[in-house]
Amino acid sequence: MDTNMFTHNIENGPSLDRLLDLFKYSYVKNAFIPANFVIAEGYTCPPGEPGCAFVPLETSDFHINSIAHESGDDTNYELSGWCQVALGKTRRSIKKEDGVNVCSTWRECISANFSAYYNTRTRKGSITFFIN
Repeated sequence: MDTNMFTHNIENGPSLDRLLDLFKYSYVKNAFIPANFVIAEGYTCPPGEPGCAFVPLETSDFHINSIAHESGDDTNYELSGWCQVALGKTRRSIKKEDGVNVCSTWRECISANFSAYYNTRTRKGSITFFIN
């Protein structure tokens, strides 16, 4: 089976306590832990330049099934799990609103496995999505 990989920067994310809760309740069907990673899909200019902003990637429903210290540091972690991410097929719709055609474009949210490197102090890192 062919797998596509997409790597993005994590610009902000949950605390260590929230990560541990996501791990703890990953397989409990009626548990909902509100936590999300703010992931940059792209940048308006090269990162680090003044005025640079990022375009957030739509994600939801994070589940962590593995969490490990990275290199013995108490703030760096390697994570893996699955979530919903807007990396699916592009969809378009056109509808009339007050006599004007309004066009909408979006990507479908699909289920994806991920692996991430994350620093709980800076709340930054990188994440790779694996799409089958």
